[in-house]
Amino acid sequence: LLLFLQDITRQQQQAALEKTFFHDINNMLMSLQGAVDLLEEEQPSELTGVIRQVVMRLNNEVAIQRTLSTEKTGRYQPFWHRYEVEKIMDEWRTALINHPAAKTKHIDFPKEIIAAEIRTDISLLLRILGNMGINALEATPEGGRVRVWIEQGARLSFCVWNEKEIPAHVSVRIFQRNFSTKNEVGRGIGTYSMKLFGEEILGGRVSFTTSGVEGTVFRLSVDI
Repeated sequence: LLLFLQDITRQQQQAALEKTFFHDINNMLMSLQGAVDLLEEEQPSELTGVIRQVVMRLNNEVAIQRTLSTEKTGRYQPFWHRYEVEKIMDEWRTALINHPAAKTKHIDFPKEIIAAEIRTDISLLLRILGNMGINALEATPEGGRVRVWIEQGARLSFCVWNEKEIPAHVSVRIFQRNFSTKNEVGRGIGTYSMKLFGEEILGGRVSFTTSGVEGTVFRLSVDI
């Protein structure tokens, strides 16, 4: 007779805390959204429009975090809009060059941007692209270089290159939840979320190639 016991107290406490957190922050966001609506009604301006956009983006980010917490993509409702590729690249560039991992490193961006639009959820897209870029920066030594570009074919591909090869024993697990080569708590979500959101919600394809000669390239390919 074998008896197995497992103490799930911590898991229950964490689940309760997460539920409380998302409940409370949603209430605050609803209040903030109401205040923005009132402000826009009484004092319409370019600034209030910017504030509204930021509040909507924050609301989306909370929804994304809830999805990652529960692993249920069906609970996330995408905000589909058409965006110019140039605008997406501008926001991606701003996020990368201001990230701490970019210090003492060089990032090459394309000089010319494809004149096209894609239908996407901008919060999810930028989250995936941000993770792609940050992972490349973190794998690059000081003084090293990361390259970012866009390829257009049957689909539109956002690409990030760095010179470091991913070892075979790591590459086979790269998209697994909580797998990381770093020991810090909370690691192993970035590449997992890229695959989860990029494919299951955006309907694209997240892939990578790696070798000692050509380095590593991550791609997110989406429909135009």
